[in-house]
This record gives sequence, C-alpha cells and structure tokens, in this order.
Amino acid sequence: MNLESNLIKVNGGMYSLGGNIIARSRVNVTEATDVTAIILDFLQKNLEFLTPNIKNEAFIRQLESRTTLSIEEIAELNYVLADNGYLMTNFCVADLEINSNEVPDNTMEYNIVDNTRINFQFIPFATKIAMDLDKMSVYQLYSKINELYNLFSSDLFADVPNPIKNDLISIDWQERPTGSVNTALTDHINNTLRFIGKEIYTIYN
Repeated sequence: MNLESNLIKVNGGMYSLGGNIIARSRVNVTEATDVTAIILDFLQKNLEFLTPNIKNEAFIRQLESRTTLSIEEIAELNYVLADNGYLMTNFCVADLEINSNEVPDNTMEYNIVDNTRINFQFIPFATKIAMDLDKMSVYQLYSKINELYNLFSSDLFADVPNPIKNDLISIDWQERPTGSVNTALTDHINNTLRFIGKEIYTIYN
C-alpha cells in the first residue's frame, strides 16, 4: 500500500479542504509501524515551506528535533498547521494512482477520501479524479464519484430515492445552459457524501 502525504497552502479559512500544493511524497508501506515515521520525515524535509507563516520558533525547533510522532500528535499537528494556513493530508492510494509526484499545471485534482476504508489504524484510502481547468464540469465530477462508489445501490435501499442521483439531476439541469451551479446544490451533495464517510480534498498547482 502507498502512503501519499501532501502539504498544501490553504487559500480559504482553516477548515478549507483544498489549496495550492507545496510538496508531495508517495511511499510504499509494508509495516503499519512505519507510517508515523514517514509522516514525520515528510514534515521535517519540508519545514522550509512552513517557517514563513509559522512564527513560533520554539514549535518549529521541537518539530525539527523530534524522532517520533504519535497518532494523536499528528492529529494535533493538523490543527496547528491549519491555524497557520496549511493543510497536511495523508492518504493511502493505489499503485497506479495518477500524479505520483505533483499536480500538473492547469489541472484540478479531486481526492475522494473514503473514511470507511482505514489502513494502518488511521490513514483513509483515497481515489483521485483529475480535471482540466478549461473543461471543468460539476456534473461530471459528482457523476464519477457516484459511479466510483456505486452509492445507495444495495438492495437494502431499493425503495429509497438515491439522494446523490436526485442532486445530479438538478446539477445537470442548472449547469447545461449556464455553466454554473448554485452552491446550495453542491453543499447538499457534499454534506450527503460526508454522511456516508466520503470527503473531497481539492489540490491544484
């Protein structure tokens, strides 16, 4: 299994799930005990990108000198980084997943994080969907996500309307004539995905 770590400069608020990629690392992992060491190594190699915004020099020195990190410390680091305008993501990705080293120019990379598939105790699995910025389509993005996970397809839900498909109908109806979609619709579909353990992280160059 491959562990992909990303360091991202966030352009929105601290709760944003996307931004400009600063650094990426993808490492093949065989032992769960190696994961925290790999994440620490990734951070330490990229401290130069953090120091312009993180003015707490004592914290930077602590991070630089650490030889181990706990899972709890990584979770707390995520908060400190976000509070200073950064986002760190750690996903498990397939061997043949796209964009192993960087996000190409003029590309929006959507990382569909599946929190129902956890590896190495705390790392979720992610699948990427890349779209050319000049050919962006909200309908195509969410259609691919729906097809990827075959959502609400179990016979348990045979008599339940698929909320994703219902939103897709509305999104297509709006996007075709205008090229834009009301944010209330995308907020609704994103919230539905969160309910079922899926989150979308957006990364670009």
